[in-house]
Amino acid sequence: MKKLAFLLVVFWSQYTGAQCITSFDIGRQHSMFIMSNGAMYAVGYNGFGQLGRGNNFDASVLVQVGNQYDWATVAGGGNHTAAVKIDGTLWTWGRNVSGELGLGGGGNRNTPTQVGTENNWAKVYGGGFNTFAIKQDGTLWATGLNFYGQLGDGTTTGRSSFVQVGTDTDWAHISAGPNHTLALKTNGTLWAWGATYDTGDPDNYGPNPVGTDTWLSMAAGANHTMAVRSDGTLWAWGSNSYGQFGNGTTASLGLPVQIGTDTNWVEVGAGFDHSVGLKSDGTLWAWGDGGYGQLGQGSSTDQYAPVQVGTDTDWTKIIVDEYHNKALKANGEVWAWGNNIYYQLGVGMGTGFPKKVTCPALALAQPEAFAFNVYPNPVRDVLYFDNPSGAVCDVLVSDVSGKQIIQQTTSGAVIVSALSPGFYVLQLTVSGKRQQVKFIKE
Repeated sequence: MKKLAFLLVVFWSQYTGAQCITSFDIGRQHSMFIMSNGAMYAVGYNGFGQLGRGNNFDASVLVQVGNQYDWATVAGGGNHTAAVKIDGTLWTWGRNVSGELGLGGGGNRNTPTQVGTENNWAKVYGGGFNTFAIKQDGTLWATGLNFYGQLGDGTTTGRSSFVQVGTDTDWAHISAGPNHTLALKTNGTLWAWGATYDTGDPDNYGPNPVGTDTWLSMAAGANHTMAVRSDGTLWAWGSNSYGQFGNGTTASLGLPVQIGTDTNWVEVGAGFDHSVGLKSDGTLWAWGDGGYGQLGQGSSTDQYAPVQVGTDTDWTKIIVDEYHNKALKANGEVWAWGNNIYYQLGVGMGTGFPKKVTCPALALAQPEAFAFNVYPNPVRDVLYFDNPSGAVCDVLVSDVSGKQIIQQTTSGAVIVSALSPGFYVLQLTVSGKRQQVKFIKE
């Protein structure tokens, strides 16, 4: 085959406030952000070191966590934080009283600390006093408080190191409340454990299926659950004392009940006693406890049925925690509202209306460009790349769905012969800089 080379001169995007944040999550009173350049930023309460800054001082504006640029995803827990780097390693910090950091014991940590030496972690999720993580092989792992069996390992024994939840290898997404846990599998089935009330049995110490339907989204609140079925209908169960079901009542139920008749729900989030939903038309809705302005109405009034948050129709993602929320717009902007006593919204002074999170100046920096050749493309067996710096690169190959397939450290070649024909993404990280390129496997 004739050698076909592509010279890829890759420049870092000219980030604007609308584009700099690529991943974000919120804890009880703090927020975490990963920027387009791979840097991590934090804001809010830091009494347990959950901001990862090496101290316990709160931050009223976004501040950078360390000086690394290789973070991939982040999760905020009650008073702790967990994150996965692009090399697949898992890191935790903050409160560790219940073993939620998974470090095998010890006290709180105020800087990111690596969990073990494995580099096959894919996703991480923070609960009130526990942490869940999914490995690249689809297995589920958990650590921390387990009073109600919310770790799902069949016991009520707390753990200070990660333990595997069952033996299944098809876990896709987790939502961890303080007392119960929800999970979606890759086939769309919904599972629950802990103080779930999903089948009339208040305590389930291992994953149990919630019916036989398939689901798009689910969220664990303090004592209630919200979920969206594959047909776009909205469902709720558990405690409803503040109207967090959204069905116009405050009556609690132990089995799923449909909320309204709309069939265009696509995502739902659950806070302590409030809920937020996203519809397919891009509109945003909230209901339940409004005491901290978390319903986005500019007041503290409770709402027993969904009320629209503003009039915008370009919302694409929601993140909901105890009493505050964040949401992503189609243009990449992140907006926040609700409880802001520790400035955890990242927008300065608090507001009962959504307000845009502005990127710090350093997060808008444009590191110098670097270039590399990749060949052949299309490729059959070995994909080569030239790195002018001569440094060893962290290499990650993913399919178009984002599933990580190959991960290694090398200076110039990746064996791809085992890949099925199709499109893939090669990600290179060298000297703190990260770039991607698509290639075709023949």
